[in-house]
Amino acid sequence: LAPTLLAALLRGDEAGITIGLLVSILLLFLLKSGRRAADAIVEAVRLRFANERLVADLQREKRRLANEAEGLVGSILTNVPLVIWATDEGGRLSFVDDHRMRSTSGVGLPAVGESLLEDWGEAGTDAGVAGLGKLTLSALQGYHPVMEMTLGPHIYEVHCSPLTDERGGIEGMIGVAIDITERKQQEEELRHRANYDELTGLANRSFSLASLNRAIARARRNGRSLAVYFLDLDNFKNINDSLGHSIGDKLLCGVAQRMRNKLRESDLVARLGGDEFLVVIEDLDDARNAEVVARNLVEMFEAPFTLSGHEFYATTSIGISLYPQDGDSPEALLKAADAAMYQSKAAGRNAYCFFTPLMSDRGERHLQIETELRRAIERDELSLLYQPQVDGKTRRIAGVEALLRWRSERLGPVGPDEFIPIAELAGLMPRIGSWVLRRACRDAADWRAAGHALRVAVNISPQQFRGMGLVDEVRQVLTETGLPASLLELEITESLLVQDSPDIDSTFEQLRQLGIGLALDDFGTGYSSLSYLQRFPMQVLKIDKSFVQGLGDDHSANTLVQAIIAMAHSLELEVVAEGVETPAQLAYLRQRNVELLQGYLFSRPLPTQELLPLLGQPMSFAGDS
Repeated sequence: LAPTLLAALLRGDEAGITIGLLVSILLLFLLKSGRRAADAIVEAVRLRFANERLVADLQREKRRLANEAEGLVGSILTNVPLVIWATDEGGRLSFVDDHRMRSTSGVGLPAVGESLLEDWGEAGTDAGVAGLGKLTLSALQGYHPVMEMTLGPHIYEVHCSPLTDERGGIEGMIGVAIDITERKQQEEELRHRANYDELTGLANRSFSLASLNRAIARARRNGRSLAVYFLDLDNFKNINDSLGHSIGDKLLCGVAQRMRNKLRESDLVARLGGDEFLVVIEDLDDARNAEVVARNLVEMFEAPFTLSGHEFYATTSIGISLYPQDGDSPEALLKAADAAMYQSKAAGRNAYCFFTPLMSDRGERHLQIETELRRAIERDELSLLYQPQVDGKTRRIAGVEALLRWRSERLGPVGPDEFIPIAELAGLMPRIGSWVLRRACRDAADWRAAGHALRVAVNISPQQFRGMGLVDEVRQVLTETGLPASLLELEITESLLVQDSPDIDSTFEQLRQLGIGLALDDFGTGYSSLSYLQRFPMQVLKIDKSFVQGLGDDHSANTLVQAIIAMAHSLELEVVAEGVETPAQLAYLRQRNVELLQGYLFSRPLPTQELLPLLGQPMSFAGDS
């Protein structure tokens, strides 16, 4: 086009110029079109290269993700408590991941290509997987079997399911074994907590009642007898109060261990709660065999318990009921044994007692008294009577002993010999004792205000004495009533002195510093020991009425009482003789310079209004010469 354009322009005519212009336009068009085409070709090449690079990047990312997924699946299979395998329709393994099983139990599945339908478990490394072939066959038949499999210390839950193709036909199976060892351990722990006492490890109340029910069924089926023993530790609350609950818990564990060692493994030993234990003995021939066991249980407590480096003695009261004569249900037998146990305590503790029908009435009476006694203070049903203590020389009333009485709104008059032991068992004596102390001090303060400075003796229960606040309570009552400490005497029983506790020594010393008189009550009936009189700051010794009753007629009683009086006087203790009822007793005691005399020979216990006219007046002694 360039030569044509040049030739046309050289002609110089109109036609040449026209042709030249057309050629120029055509040349410009062609140049323009060529550039666009070239640009399009370049862009196409560039896009194709970019697409190829994108495809390559995508393929690399796909491979990376696939590798990560494969690694994640492998990590999951490695760390989760799972064993996975798959088989074809013939039961031959096509996939196995059992490293978890091998690492924990040392047992694994067959290799890929081997059959699970062979009974390889019994002939192989562990018989615990012998049922796996049966589960495989069941899954290949279209079922979804589940079973538990134990391999060494590990437990697996095995699930098998069929693998189906697009048409629904079975082309193999897949199995998963989940390690449920930890779950089983937690379930066992929960079961143990539900059935066994956490402190002692013995069966608890609910489990023991269920076990007793099964034992009754066996005895009924076999025509045999069984015995139920209800054990209650004596004075356990005092141990808790004086030595602390940690020592009490150790004692309970020590008792539980001794019973486990003493009885057969097949015998049921349980802790019902607190300090109450249950023993069930099966296959008894007669009641004599049951008594042998009871004696063994009592003797089991003869040796001391060593707790926190110290030796302690404990005793138990046991009630025994027999199947079938005393009941045919756990509730009936337990109720009967409980009633017999209370009879053992009433008989002096540290003993056993068989149930009799009469005890049912006593048990109901016991429950009634305890229930009503809890409301006695609020209902103002308690009262105090005062029995004079007469000076043997002046024959005047030198003091009185406060004696508790109870007239129940529902039960009528209830004697102290009946309700006080029940109050002690129920832990009510600290509260009742506080009421007695406050009322006696208030009455004594009133007598003093009326011109009669009279010493009042108040009995303090071991439970009350071992309480943390006795000294503070006495101090507060004296302050509130205005009664001088010298006019208050606290009577302590010998059973309290047996406990070797620094707290008891401290309480005695604090009471002595307050100026309060301390008397040892019922001397000679319990754990009499001269060491107690030397160790504790007593000022008064009271001779029990059981010794006084034989005076004059019984030579041994005369000798014993004379020895007690001489011993007390040598220790500079004042002597009070209880239960003086005859002139002969009076004469004997006066001849031996007993300071104070107390008994029906002089006066019965009196209410305040009847006591006041006697104060300051000489008492007439029947038969006095």
